[in-house]
Amino acid sequence: MDNFEEMLELAKSDARMAERVAIMYARGDGVEKNPRLALQYFYQAAKGGSAVGCYQMGRAYELGKGVKKIWILPEDIMRQRQQRDI
Repeated sequence: MDNFEEMLELAKSDARMAERVAIMYARGDGVEKNPRLALQYFYQAAKGGSAVGCYQMGRAYELGKGVKKIWILPEDIMRQRQQRDI
């Protein structure tokens, strides 16, 4: 999929697409690197059931990258991921 605008639209309802967009923003792959937007899309992906999204949100909170460092939340996110057997 070449059209980034289409990807952004699909990311609103598709966890896998939100994951792809997040990775693009995190790496600066085809777009300007933007850790805050990456985190927003990882959150959207996690809400949709993406294991990668859950993991990345847990790491962000654990390390305090782009969010306030919180120790309880990463465990909850990781537990949620494990419960999905992903």
